[in-house]
Amino acid sequence: LTPENRAEVLRARANDWNCIILLKGFPSIIAGPNGELYENPTGHTSATTAGCGDVLAGLCAGLLGQGLLPIQAAVVGMYLGGMA
Repeated sequence: LTPENRAEVLRARANDWNCIILLKGFPSIIAGPNGELYENPTGHTSATTAGCGDVLAGLCAGLLGQGLLPIQAAVVGMYLGGMA
């Protein structure tokens, strides 16, 4: 996985595994099983430190619990996490 091919690899794995993948980094990227690809316009490289993934998972889970679709919860959670 390189900076040049990370979006293509992520999209292919999400399709192969029929799942949603949120790849932390700068920028963070989300890929969905139907070919969706979202790049986060918010955030900072410091968000890739230990523990930030736990916060991001909690944000996404909370949004799922409020009724968002999984891809929506991932996108909104990633955005809000970047804003924080």
